[in-house]
Amino acid sequence: MSSPQITILIDNTPCPDSTLHLASEHGLSLYVEDDEHRYLIDTGKSGCAIDNAITLGIDITKIDTLILSHGHNDHTGGLQRFLKQNQIARIFCSQYIIDTTYTSTHHGIFHNLTPDADLIRENIHRFQFVNENRLIISNTLSLFKCNNKQQPCPAGNNRLHSSRNGINQPYTAEDELCVCISHRSDETLTSQCHTLISPCSHSGLLNILQAFTRTYNCNRENIHQFIGGLHLLDEYMNIDNVTSLANTLSALYPTLLLYTGHCTGNHATEALSVALQSHFKKFYTGATIPLFTK
Repeated sequence: MSSPQITILIDNTPCPDSTLHLASEHGLSLYVEDDEHRYLIDTGKSGCAIDNAITLGIDITKIDTLILSHGHNDHTGGLQRFLKQNQIARIFCSQYIIDTTYTSTHHGIFHNLTPDADLIRENIHRFQFVNENRLIISNTLSLFKCNNKQQPCPAGNNRLHSSRNGINQPYTAEDELCVCISHRSDETLTSQCHTLISPCSHSGLLNILQAFTRTYNCNRENIHQFIGGLHLLDEYMNIDNVTSLANTLSALYPTLLLYTGHCTGNHATEALSVALQSHFKKFYTGATIPLFTK
């Protein structure tokens, strides 16, 4: 096969090549193909990510793994379309997804972000719920959680809430799963470069990076790329906080390449681009990101 890469099937930012006729939406879905897997990370808000995959020549029927990073419906809304076309993929997500109601108050307007729990229950035999802090799926693919959040989480989380067992509370991202793609062929996952993917990073970029190095006993310089939204929304933007984040990132992870889009606002994107220079890239619908290139 050609060199492994990630394809952004759908993102808030449209594809700059209009001749490809790719839809965009407020949502995120990423397709990854390597020597071991064809897998999807999130499904976007609607079925448009599946349509884009077909347009790009990606065979949905052959995807063997689907990872739902968290319960919000801009990442799970395309599940029904996926299940109609794919009969083989194992689906990994948090148990919380099927018994939690997710809501937001954006600009004072109530939004229901809850996924289709009935659809999940109807296909429960295909789901594997992740309870452990780290789950190794294969030699190249694993999942991990960020439970110990020592640094501040994104301020945009303040407009998010969840309800479980009749208890309403602020959203704490306890359902959030992060993805690690590694070169390593054994379970130690050390001394090799890794790509981390966190589609919304509600737990906070620095917290997620720290959780990875702690959980995997991995050196910081072995994290090659971080790909995902950062939930740094324009209406909650604080330039000093974003600059501080970029400076800390540069100091602790000087070799890291940061690719972001989706829930990273324009002001934060500009600030990160200025601070991180060549270590920062913005993705968009239809973009491809090579894995493990120096």
